[in-house]
Amino acid sequence: MRKPVLWGIVALIILCSGIIVKASIGHPGIDILEIGTFIVLSFTLIALIFYAYDTNLLASIGQSRWQRESVLNATYEMVGI
Repeated sequence: MRKPVLWGIVALIILCSGIIVKASIGHPGIDILEIGTFIVLSFTLIALIFYAYDTNLLASIGQSRWQRESVLNATYEMVGI
């Protein structure tokens, strides 16, 4: 469920960044350095999104493991008289 949403967000960031870069190339006041900085910031945002997703995934795996290990095991025995 989370993966399609994650890829949708990344696709929207790439699409919006592409539109902004394409629109700003023709402007005389925009320097190529500003466009490059914007592209680097866009890639950084995408990397941070994947980092947050993977960190959340590892935390949920660790939490589920901790919950499984903290469950007490109970056994019983029937003895005939």
